[in-house]
Amino acid sequence: MIQPVQEIIGAVNYWVDQSGIAYSVRSHVEWACHQILKIRVPQTLVTDNVYMQMYRKGWMRVAILGDRINVDFSRMTGAQGDWLMNEVNTRQLPAIDDRNRTIMEPESPPQMAESVVDQLLS
Repeated sequence: MIQPVQEIIGAVNYWVDQSGIAYSVRSHVEWACHQILKIRVPQTLVTDNVYMQMYRKGWMRVAILGDRINVDFSRMTGAQGDWLMNEVNTRQLPAIDDRNRTIMEPESPPQMAESVVDQLLS
């Protein structure tokens, strides 16, 4: 099983829904538990279950750092890809997935978001 990127202190954090709307969050786990899953925040450091529930619901997890944009998801929709491409180009940072692969780079052509989605769904 692929391990999701861990919560990164000091990152700019977002959850992005299937329609491409981004929600800025202080803590991915706390926000997901309170706003979407309606469960208590786990008392342990085990957060994978919370993340996996969000991914199954179609959410994309984003942590923007000084030199990259970390993304973690089950499937990326076209709207999520568009949002991510905009962030990549605006911030001039590459998007890196949970396998440490660069999935988008600044100045990438607009079709790249669609091709990334196609690759991830196949």
